[in-house]
Amino acid sequence: MYFRGWATRLRRYLTPGVTAAERTVPSSVEGVPTGTVGFVGETETGPSEPRLVRGFGEFEALYGGYGTGAPPAATHLAYAVDGFFRNGGRRCYVARVAAGTAAAVRGDGTPATGLAALAGVDEVAVVCVPAQATNPDLAAVVTNHCETAGDRFAVLAAPNEDPAATTAPLRSRDAALYVPWLDVATPDGGGTVTVPPVGHVAGVYARTDAERGVHKAPANEQVRGIVGLAADIDDGTGGLLTTRGVNPVRSFPDRGVRVWGARTLAEDPTWRYVPVRRLALYFEESMTAWLRWTETEPNDERTRERVASGLSNFLALAWRDGALAGETPERAFFVRCDRSTTTAADVAAGRLVAEVGFAPTRPAEFVALRLVAETGG
Repeated sequence: MYFRGWATRLRRYLTPGVTAAERTVPSSVEGVPTGTVGFVGETETGPSEPRLVRGFGEFEALYGGYGTGAPPAATHLAYAVDGFFRNGGRRCYVARVAAGTAAAVRGDGTPATGLAALAGVDEVAVVCVPAQATNPDLAAVVTNHCETAGDRFAVLAAPNEDPAATTAPLRSRDAALYVPWLDVATPDGGGTVTVPPVGHVAGVYARTDAERGVHKAPANEQVRGIVGLAADIDDGTGGLLTTRGVNPVRSFPDRGVRVWGARTLAEDPTWRYVPVRRLALYFEESMTAWLRWTETEPNDERTRERVASGLSNFLALAWRDGALAGETPERAFFVRCDRSTTTAADVAAGRLVAEVGFAPTRPAEFVALRLVAETGG
């Protein structure tokens, strides 16, 4: 059983007098978007604050496309964004940095730059920093960003070396690592260039989310918009990489190039699979956002019953969509929000606590979440 606790700080009225607030209780939890990607990298031009981009044409207009200088090309950002849209991505935010260094990616002190600026864009669910594949220090930086945010997942790439020698650079439930690099056509169509797979894989994530849902593994899915692979991976090497938590991209004679793995870099087997971890992030953020209506409600049985009903309806819909295992809803999830979860001490401290457990489609063990809302008053 795995428990996750978080608190939503709710409005407190500190001035004397009477405050009246009419509130409409949402009838059900609304799922948050999961396919929006945040890209960080170097461009020749463009705004310093993150901007929403809905197609490669918009990226070219804002950031200069592939550019003409060596540094922008070296970061592979334009190829990653292009690969994202070619593989079914629809929305991404681009956070421009001025130099390809770890400090710039973190944020160099300039406001709306790098990962520091991207932290303020709530819609981002997946993070890609193409320069991470050539800078060993950046894997931890990108992963730490996702872990700190608590609502996003990192797509990482290994260096452009022999895939068979690839090992996990770190351990995290909020990141996945992919090999090998991809061969793509140059903008003029006269040659090819080898780029990290992060943008293309992120596009596969977004496409799979849109077509099947975040619970579907972004694996056994074709990679579009490429010429080939920098290295071929056979069955033996692919199996070895999977046991290390490394996801291979493989070429099959009759099926094209496909993402052939869905492992996270987690040590805890509970979070071994990408769709399980991303499903939990989706549930957590969606439920937390919905719970904000409780901020001025009395912490009583009626409110707790509404919370339990709303969360149960949301999970029942997820079960009907195939996100949860179990022949019946009762076997797929549970929701508790009553006196057993919110004690008198919790009420006195201004907390409303709900416990949610769910059985992902794979593996089929229960994963439990502990939801805490701090009430006003």
